[in-house]
Amino acid sequence: MEISIRDIDYRASSYDVKDAVAKILHGPDFRNLQIGDRVINFHVRLDMNPDIDTRNLGTGAITVPKVKIGERLLSLVKKGGRRIVVGDSNRAMKLFRSARKPAYNMVDTLLK
Repeated sequence: MEISIRDIDYRASSYDVKDAVAKILHGPDFRNLQIGDRVINFHVRLDMNPDIDTRNLGTGAITVPKVKIGERLLSLVKKGGRRIVVGDSNRAMKLFRSARKPAYNMVDTLLK
């Protein structure tokens, strides 16, 4: 499942976003959705500013391997009061269900 994200701090790197999302996906709220003892794999893509290589446009996407994982993440952030904050702005990223489907090979890789 692909989740669209916006309101990302413009100075944040994909590593910064991955670190913030991992704190939730690798936490106790997702233990029952893990495959065995492995933590949930996910992919982060930021839309980069073509004029300034080190800055993003404030948007991007998170890809998770299963719809249940994505739905739980969206529910925790939208209804559960969990905030994903990256950078110094203290502004929480906003997450939305994307209409795009992730590539099959991406999902296959995330399930490994």
